[in-house]
Amino acid sequence: MSGKQKGIQAHIQAIVPRAVYTHCKVHWLNLAIIHASNWMHAKNMMATVLTIAFAFDYSAKRLLRFYENLETDAVGAE
Repeated sequence: MSGKQKGIQAHIQAIVPRAVYTHCKVHWLNLAIIHASNWMHAKNMMATVLTIAFAFDYSAKRLLRFYENLETDAVGAE
């Protein structure tokens, strides 16, 4: 989407030549993770995060329990 030749960046700069493109925070995070993925610890951490994300993503019951626990912990922290 951000390609200089055919992406959104090119379309916006065709309309507003002085527009400056900046990456969003999520894209910066993604770039940092890609750069860090050469390190074994980063690879292991991302594999763990991905496994946890899939566990909640594919189970509505687990996700509901997660949200219930978040609410319980938030009330208990006050």
